[in-house]
Order: sequence, then structure tokens, then C-alpha cells
Amino acid sequence: LGKEFPGATLVFATLKSKLKPTEKQMLRDFANAQRRKRQERKPYCHVMVLTGLELFSEEGAPHCWEAFPEIYKQVEHTRFRLEFLEAAADATLQLHLGLEPWWELADKQWKRTARKVLKRR
Repeated sequence: LGKEFPGATLVFATLKSKLKPTEKQMLRDFANAQRRKRQERKPYCHVMVLTGLELFSEEGAPHCWEAFPEIYKQVEHTRFRLEFLEAAADATLQLHLGLEPWWELADKQWKRTARKVLKRR
């Protein structure tokens, strides 16, 4: 799907309240592959994971997460407004797959690259 629809936001949804460990691993692998492509400046897709928590909520995300403090505290620190699709997708990866925020991942990569460049000088 990622190759066929670069630039799209691929939404994986389930009516269940949470994912099985095997489902999490498959989605984590796919999401990480898309994140690597993004870091390498190759065509990629954003990945969003929705569960019954978001789908059955009257308010939707992020408000549906506020009723679950253990979940909401994971994404309340996000640098981006969750009204933006990219930020909301990243928040769902943190919540449902346990991935680190995109901006932290990108910051680590930038620092690694900067160190390599400085060593060459």
C-alpha cells in the first residue's frame, strides 16, 4: 500500500478496544518502514491506527483520550496540534503501538547526522 499510494495517510482501524500483540508488531513494522522512508526523504505514507476508543467516542480524538489519563499523558506533550492529520496519526502510533514521537525520532537522526558532519571537519 505504501508504494502504491505515497503521500497518503493509511488508516488501520478496528472496532476492538485494543490491538493484539501480533497486530501491534505488524503495524509497528509497517509504520517504522514508512518513518525510515520519511527520514531518507523518499516517498512515504503517514500511518494512523484507530481502535474502538476513537471510533465509538462521541467527541473523537484527542478528547476521547482525556477520559483515560494513562493514555492521554502519552500524547499531551506533543509539539503539534492534534487537529493536523499528521500529528494525530503520530499520536495514534504512540498510543496504540508504543512508538516514540516523530519529532524525537527526527531530532535523534538530525543529531547523528550533525555529529558525522562535524567529525569530517
